[in-house]
Amino acid sequence: MPLRAACNAIRDTGPEETASSLPERQFPMIRQSTMPRASGARPESCDPHGERLGARREYCPASDTAVASKRFTSGRWSASNPSRQVSAPIPRRRSIMKHHPLHIPMLSALVLSFATLLLSPAAKAEQFVQLGDYVVHYNALPTTFLAPQVAQEYGIRRSKSRGMLNLSVQKKENGKTRSVTAEISATATNLSGQLKRILLHPVRESDAIYYIGTMPISPGEVLNFDITVHLPDTDEPLRINFQHRF
Repeated sequence: MPLRAACNAIRDTGPEETASSLPERQFPMIRQSTMPRASGARPESCDPHGERLGARREYCPASDTAVASKRFTSGRWSASNPSRQVSAPIPRRRSIMKHHPLHIPMLSALVLSFATLLLSPAAKAEQFVQLGDYVVHYNALPTTFLAPQVAQEYGIRRSKSRGMLNLSVQKKENGKTRSVTAEISATATNLSGQLKRILLHPVRESDAIYYIGTMPISPGEVLNFDITVHLPDTDEPLRINFQHRF
């Protein structure tokens, strides 16, 4: 369209008709300046193909192309000045694991009591020796299997370089079993022949009695345990030997 004809068209037509009838690519500033806007309305920008881009864009005063806002805004607009966006703080993202449905069972699995440790799948299969009416359960695990609260309560240092020996002596009476005290000593020897003495001390949980001892270990180290249990009312001590890789 010639320039003279365009000027005559602007003079003879209203702003609304001008914005819709004139070619946008020849007069980019005309469409921007004459576009009607209701008071308090939320302006929406368009790309060169006429697609709406949403509330997080604004018009560049020197161009018809929409440009992204330099700051994050909440999308709210000021009633007194509709062209100004009101900034809002970015909300913090909530922790996924804190509200995850598996969060509580996962924590419960970490809080392992000594009874759970004796029967834990991490200790491979249940290990026990029976002599008459007495049953001795035993296993060896890294101290990291203990929950921090449990380790702190019983004075056990949680570390990948510390192993733990756990034993329990039970006696069968009238179809039931109950925990009993016993005299227990234990040592461990690695494949290099290094001897490690284990000092066992009793721990009581309700009606149960456990004998706990710790020793230094290395990741992947194999220890051969030699345990001697002096049971009540028996003359011969019970000997237990087993091997465990940490």
